Order: sequence, then C-alpha cells, then structure tokens
Amino acid sequence: MAETPKLINSFLVEVFNDILKIEENFIIKTFKDLSVNEMHIIEQIFLAEENSEDTRVTEIAKKRRVTAGTLTSAIIPLEKKGYIIREKAENDKRVVKLKCSEKARNAQALHEEFHRDMVSGVLSGLSEDQAYLLADTLSDLRTFFQEKYGE
Repeated sequence: MAETPKLINSFLVEVFNDILKIEENFIIKTFKDLSVNEMHIIEQIFLAEENSEDTRVTEIAKKRRVTAGTLTSAIIPLEKKGYIIREKAENDKRVVKLKCSEKARNAQALHEEFHRDMVSGVLSGLSEDQAYLLADTLSDLRTFFQEKYGE
C-alpha cells in the first residue's frame, strides 16, 4: 500500500504528458499549420459560438486563462491562416468578436473526433459500472485540482 501514492503520481504525470504528446502529434500531422495551443483557441471560440456565449476577445481570454493581449497575439496568425475572423461590433467599434471560419469548423470537427476516439478507447474495455466509477473518480480529481490550485 505504501507504493500506491507513488504509482498514482507516476500514472498521472505519465498519462497527462502522453495525452498532450499524442494530441500534439495528431494536430501536427492532421493540420500541418496549427499548434496545440492554436487548436485549443479555435475550440474555445467554437464552443462559445455553439453555446451562444460571448466571443469577445476579453471573454475568450478569460476562458483560456490568459490576458487579452496574449490572446490577441495568438489570434493574429490564426486570422492570417484563415481560421479565425475578427469582427468589430456594430454598436461599439472598440469591441472585437471572434468567429470561426469554415476552415476552423472543419479542424474542430476532426479535433472532436480525436477526443471521441480517445474516450471510446478508454471505455471499450470497461463495464458500465467501471465506466461510472472512472467518471466519478475523474470528476473528484478535477474538483480537487480546481479547489486546491484553480483560480
């Protein structure tokens, strides 16, 4: 039992790093011109649009936990590559809203498919009870991290 915390720590660190590396390789191979960070910016804008949420630079930056300036710097190349469209609000030209282009929507669809495949692979060998227990445990883990280290 004394080895359990070491095993869990090793597992968490390795799985986290493995998932990031695998996702990075998928994105680089699939899109060639996108980084993981850029893909996740597209994803955040896409989700905000899908949920009819505010897509102002300041709101997307908050969700990404970066400054508006940092997000703006990351948006410029995405706009040049044709993934993101910046639009000024009609009623206040100081307000900039972000929109996904069709190219971004296609990238997001493939990114979602990657995540569906990943989850499907994890769940494929589990019973319904085991899947529920895993989801419940991961939810507790997320809550712990958010409460202890979140903002």
